[in-house]
Amino acid sequence: MPGVGKTTLMENLNNQLDGDEMFDIVIWVTVSKGSSRRKVQDEITIRIELNVGKDESIARKLHSYLKKKRWLLLLDDVWEDINLLRIGIPNCEELDGCKVVLDSRDLKIVDKILDQCGNLPLAIVTVGTALRNKDIISVWNDTLRTLLNPDMRSTDLDDMYKQLLRFSYDQLNDYTKKCFLYAALYPDGHDIYIDDLIECWKAEGLCENCKSFADAHDRERHILETLIDASMLQRSTRPEHVRMHQMLRDVALKITWPNSESPKLLVRAGGKLQHMPEDTEWEQVERISFMSSDLSSLPMKPTCAELTTLFLQSNPALKVIPNSFFAKMSRLRVLDLSNTEIQSLPMSLFALLNLQGLNLSGCRHLKAFPSMTSYMYVPFPKHGYLENLELLDIRGTGITCLPPEIRKFPKLHCLKVSSTNFADYMERQQLFPNN
Repeated sequence: MPGVGKTTLMENLNNQLDGDEMFDIVIWVTVSKGSSRRKVQDEITIRIELNVGKDESIARKLHSYLKKKRWLLLLDDVWEDINLLRIGIPNCEELDGCKVVLDSRDLKIVDKILDQCGNLPLAIVTVGTALRNKDIISVWNDTLRTLLNPDMRSTDLDDMYKQLLRFSYDQLNDYTKKCFLYAALYPDGHDIYIDDLIECWKAEGLCENCKSFADAHDRERHILETLIDASMLQRSTRPEHVRMHQMLRDVALKITWPNSESPKLLVRAGGKLQHMPEDTEWEQVERISFMSSDLSSLPMKPTCAELTTLFLQSNPALKVIPNSFFAKMSRLRVLDLSNTEIQSLPMSLFALLNLQGLNLSGCRHLKAFPSMTSYMYVPFPKHGYLENLELLDIRGTGITCLPPEIRKFPKLHCLKVSSTNFADYMERQQLFPNN
């Protein structure tokens, strides 16, 4: 099953043995479900830099090459029987110093470890981390009783795994729990830029009792490191990025719906948006993520009395936002419209009196930021126009001028602009002469 450490084991074998005197070559191939024999052959020939002519048999050429070498073949994520001889892999039992290692999701193999929680590395790490600093024996005894509870010993391995991860989640403090659940708004396998994540946490007010913007940033970074240390988030291969494991994301989404004690999430991120959610779904949720989907249109005036975060970023088909779209989102604190094709912002933006974070970066067709004089008639209180905005990101947009009202935004601590397009204007207008 996902998350037990199969691919990690293969990565370690590949990294440690590649270049070792034991083998002439280490070949790592991800087979995956539905892979063809030709795909596997192509991956191997690329790895060993073997040129095959149009009229040559790939299997015969591979066989001829490999029978003269000492090799280690790592086959990752094998879902069904695979005939190595037909691919062109010699029988390693007939060769000196050649080995084949494969990992599989075959349920017959997984069945053997149903009762062995110790064979689930992610569960071991998360549960172990929860107990690492607990030196009172009664805490360990209570944890043991919890893990021995029949509810934790589901006959469904997937459910049992998620229950173990839920146990680890339950050991977090309230602030850290909220921050963990927020990360589930991002698509499965998505690299989350750390600064973006903690800026959203700040705008959402997940870290309280911080006297300054800098204090809040430090607190959020501490929480992030706590989640990484507990394996609830994982460092990405990209610097300053993290990921949420698929199984942990499933747990987070299950926790947030329909449990009334946790923020309700409506997440349709990272795939096809089959249909726009019903009006009743908009009414009940606190956070919505349609990021990186094929979103092209939005409802006219959804009722979202509880909504605090709205992710619409990375939807290149989204070009127009209805004028009244934000009219009933008075509690919205985080709005991300980055990397969309919108050309203007609707006048209902004036209704977002509690908005704290607004990301418009990468909206290359957006040429202007609305001011209170932009519209002849605005059915919203102008006196409170974005008065709580703390962060505004307009990098990579066509905006070259900001409205005069921005000088009066009392809480704006972070304004992100593209220096190449905006530096001259900033210097000329002395936008913030006293700060």
